[in-house]
Amino acid sequence: MTLVERITQDLTAAMKAQDAARTSTLRMAKAALMNKQIEKHGAHGALEEAEALKVLLGLVKQREDSAEQYEKAARPELAAKERAEIVVLKAYCRPRSRTRRSRPPSKPRWRRPAPPRRRTWARS
Repeated sequence: MTLVERITQDLTAAMKAQDAARTSTLRMAKAALMNKQIEKHGAHGALEEAEALKVLLGLVKQREDSAEQYEKAARPELAAKERAEIVVLKAYCRPRSRTRRSRPPSKPRWRRPAPPRRRTWARS
């Protein structure tokens, strides 16, 4: 499942659970991903995982900068909102555990060659 698909499914779940903060954050992330997809590949192209991750990391950085600015401006309630969005976004930036092997498969062992075939001569 791609990152965009995960965000879409989680957005649906957040809407059903009526979690306003999570819904808002995921909608914003999905919109940013769709904008990047249209910018890169047009309406029908797909966004690669690395590109999607880069977009999400950019959103996290924006939120961190905003929270810092709100702290300087003595607006702790807005800074707390930005930090809550950072928590939601960072959940999608973590690498997922893979079920595949982490190391390449071992080399195949040497096998004894097959015995030569017996030839039968055609009788005339």
